Amino acid sequence: MNRFLHSIEVMLLLFIAFVCIILDIGDAFNLFNFLPTSYILLALLFLSAVVLGTLASLLNDLSTLSKDIRRAAREDDIAYLQRAYMQVGENLRRVLGDGFFTGLLSPLQIALEEQVVHFREGNQFRLYYASTLKNYASETFLCSTTMKTFSIWLDTSISAANARFIKAGGKIRQIVFIKSGDDVSSVEFQKFVLHQKSIGVEIFIASMSMDTHVLMIELLRKDLFVGTRAPVAWEVFVDDSENIGLSVLIVNPSKIEDYRRVLDLAHQYTPEDAGPAIS
Repeated sequence: MNRFLHSIEVMLLLFIAFVCIILDIGDAFNLFNFLPTSYILLALLFLSAVVLGTLASLLNDLSTLSKDIRRAAREDDIAYLQRAYMQVGENLRRVLGDGFFTGLLSPLQIALEEQVVHFREGNQFRLYYASTLKNYASETFLCSTTMKTFSIWLDTSISAANARFIKAGGKIRQIVFIKSGDDVSSVEFQKFVLHQKSIGVEIFIASMSMDTHVLMIELLRKDLFVGTRAPVAWEVFVDDSENIGLSVLIVNPSKIEDYRRVLDLAHQYTPEDAGPAIS
């Protein structure tokens, strides 16, 4: 579809250029002597404006059509997945049950419908987090954490991936949510900051005691890792042992924009007694 739109754009522009050349040649040889010279220039400008306006309208309509086609195709894919298990042999379905096969298809269906993928194991997060950094090597990422979830970012694999990413030119800006200014002087906080600074992560402080905002409350329940331009984000949780638990890879544009906005909002709540942001 993009190639088709580009072809139409090129053809119309070439048509404008061709008509302008004909009019210029005609003007040079007085082929249009029935028109005053000043009118020819006006005619050229008028023709260009009409064609360019038509081009803009056509491209807008075609862009809308392209989005509608992609949406319809996604809906067809989802509908197919919902009944795909019925193509499995009857004997297998009798032994294993339909639930077994719908469970296999469920992650793909969620990926199509919600544009997210869930991971239950820490090793999966480590693998695909590193892949995220590798595929967006020059990006700036916004990141959030609390003292309860420091273990995520102190993890050997995650820390090494961050160090490689920053050394290659990427940036990570991490917001640490604290309960009070006293947290800043704690040994745990200081060790975390020193470690993050040693690999090049920029650290900022935000207070948990700010006036609550619905997105901000959601933010405090998990750690976020969001690209400032890249259309990708991560939600990361810790289990009861403070190890990496559930993680969610997100490419849903509206959800990513919400997280970017809430992380920007967090910068407004730097507590006065916590001192300046650590960078």
